[in-house]
Amino acid sequence: MDRSRGTSLRMALLLSSLAALSSAASAEAAEGLLARGDGAYARRAEGQRDGRAAAGPIDEAIGAYEAAFRADPKHLEAGWKLLRAIFFRAEYATPDAAERERILARGVEYGRLAERELAAALGATPSLEDAEPVVAARAFRGNPHAAPTIFWGALLVASAARDANAIEALRSGIASRLRRYAELVIALDPGYEAGGAHRLLGRLHAELPRIPFLTAWVERERAVGELRRALALGPEDPVNQLLLARTLLELAPDERSQALALLERVASAPPRPDSVVEDAGAVRLARDLLARAAAP
Repeated sequence: MDRSRGTSLRMALLLSSLAALSSAASAEAAEGLLARGDGAYARRAEGQRDGRAAAGPIDEAIGAYEAAFRADPKHLEAGWKLLRAIFFRAEYATPDAAERERILARGVEYGRLAERELAAALGATPSLEDAEPVVAARAFRGNPHAAPTIFWGALLVASAARDANAIEALRSGIASRLRRYAELVIALDPGYEAGGAHRLLGRLHAELPRIPFLTAWVERERAVGELRRALALGPEDPVNQLLLARTLLELAPDERSQALALLERVASAPPRPDSVVEDAGAVRLARDLLARAAAP
């Protein structure tokens, strides 16, 4: 081997070693940021009042997860935890409508980035939106971050669409996209977030108008069935109880007594230690629905 080739080989090995060290250091830094985010997220109920959270802890969590995900967009655990934290910030710690809109828009953008990284595993399929649930489930088998990434991204899109013009959201295909994402999560992990994808799918069937060529797939009779599946998967989750009760009152008046019993159960239950803010919000909504049901 001549001297120049030997020098080139040593340089290549040196650069490879430096790249490996840099990658290891980045991974170590990302794990530290992830741990910091997890710690702040666990404190998200500090300072809450009646289901309204203080911004400090959840903003700290968002900052840590965002730094980890921006440093390495392939770090999907940081990605979906960022989406989850942004959803919490918008839903429980942002009373101002304009600020909520900005936060949700930011979350939707991060959701798209995480979705692109996840969709790379599908090969020829250009996006998750185009993937058949069975095909995606096979491609993502063994990936513990697939269902959370899709689920929290879908919730952010749903929240942003709920605040926007409903007809425009339908025309843009958001409703069908949310349906597909709910089906993907069900194919991957139907029990994730206590049947959260069944909750989402149930409310889509309950709320959306049935419009030819846009939402011809909407079936009112499926709404209650999907929410019953969610309740079977997460019987102690107050949101499952609340949404089934609400849907029964809207679509199945002959089951009013069951709906009211579910609402009473939610309204009187103490919040779970790891979901104080979320459960307090469910209690408030349950009491509102009970008051409306009792009004003449």
